[in-house]
Amino acid sequence: MNIHHRSHTKFIVAAILIALVAAGGVFAYCKFFATPTDKTQNETTTDTKNSSANSDNSSTNNSDSDNQTTTDDTGADPQKTPPQVENPVDQTSATLNITVNSAQIVGNNAQVLVTIDQLLGTGTCTLTIGNYQTAVPVVANPQSSSCEGFSVPLAQIGNARDFTLQVVSGDKSGTITGTIK
Repeated sequence: MNIHHRSHTKFIVAAILIALVAAGGVFAYCKFFATPTDKTQNETTTDTKNSSANSDNSSTNNSDSDNQTTTDDTGADPQKTPPQVENPVDQTSATLNITVNSAQIVGNNAQVLVTIDQLLGTGTCTLTIGNYQTAVPVVANPQSSSCEGFSVPLAQIGNARDFTLQVVSGDKSGTITGTIK
């Protein structure tokens, strides 16, 4: 009888230990995995509001002319996703508004990344730096478009740093100028 009682005690102790380990696992999951999701959602909302406020202050849009001149000196990280347009503009406008996300020297290349505030299916982006000119296709994003991206060897442009970028898509076009920093 005494042996039977010990195995019962071992069983109860083992069950309590398993329950404690399971409870600890649930606690750890809630502490380390559930909370960051809520925090990320709050940060995203805050970043979106800040981004909207900053974009209103950092770019100059002139919808009455076919040409637009804007320079973005934010030094944005070229690996980040292009900013999304929160308040979509008139998708039928013939004038394309272009925002420079990055215009900087990366290694031995001049890199220029832009966002176009309309959703375009096709088109061409033409970058001119000094006497050098190159073209890439337009890329459609969820709510806007962008140029595929430019990475121009410095040997091709010498000391030239001022650029003009023209986007043409069907009967729509836009131009922006800037300086590579």
